Amino acid sequence: MILRLSKVYPTASHLHCPRLHALTPVPQGVRRRRAALVCKSSLKEELESDIKRTANDLERAVQTEDYKAASLLKQHLDQLELERLNSNPLLFLQTQLQNAVKEERYKDAASIKAQIQALERESQAAASSSTSTAKAVSTMSDTVTHGIRIRVRSFYQPGQSMPSRSYYFFGYHVQISNESDRVVQLRNRHWVIEDEEGRTEEVRGPGCVGKQPVLLPGNGFEYSSGCPLNCKTGYMSGEIQFAVLDETDGRFNNMVDALVSGFKLSAEVGG
Repeated sequence: MILRLSKVYPTASHLHCPRLHALTPVPQGVRRRRAALVCKSSLKEELESDIKRTANDLERAVQTEDYKAASLLKQHLDQLELERLNSNPLLFLQTQLQNAVKEERYKDAASIKAQIQALERESQAAASSSTSTAKAVSTMSDTVTHGIRIRVRSFYQPGQSMPSRSYYFFGYHVQISNESDRVVQLRNRHWVIEDEEGRTEEVRGPGCVGKQPVLLPGNGFEYSSGCPLNCKTGYMSGEIQFAVLDETDGRFNNMVDALVSGFKLSAEVGG
């Protein structure tokens, strides 16, 4: 049995809305999240999930008239919305355009519209030129550790990249297979991302795309995510931690790390 999950992005790195009933101040929660998500890997998908959860929590807080929690949640939601805008140049410009039109700043609106059109043309041109070289810019890794096989395939996504702004987006698909004779549960992940200019970032967090599946012998789990870079080439590697079921007491006690061998992220022809 293979569990299949797919998402457009991230990073990254990763996100679980802080429980406000524990009275954790929102700004500190945001800082801890950023510390845990040093890299932007998988960020967009994780961010969208957190925004949705926070909006639902806010709605429930209002319905139950818990206005103190609602106030904190609203601040948290505003922070997440700002992060979403900053992570996507096109979305940021579209929002700026809407605000300019609403405020009747039509000269600004015309300038912003021209920027949007330029970015869209660039994205379309990049997507078109990459069609014949998609195979060349994809890379793979395949590693077995403790009977757990992890395959990864990376690929450049020109439609979500803005080369003129040094913004290159890469997707990657992960396949996990339990080839051992033991029952294991996925617990944590750790990614190391290095770009061609020597910058190194790390991502650590519970589960993958918010999931911690239990895998029986012969079972598998797969998901898709993504990672933005500021240059055309980079490398990823890491490990995924699993807990092993102890058949004597029925508990997941022993922890093992399944390695993810390095694979390349490349936006270059023949990369």
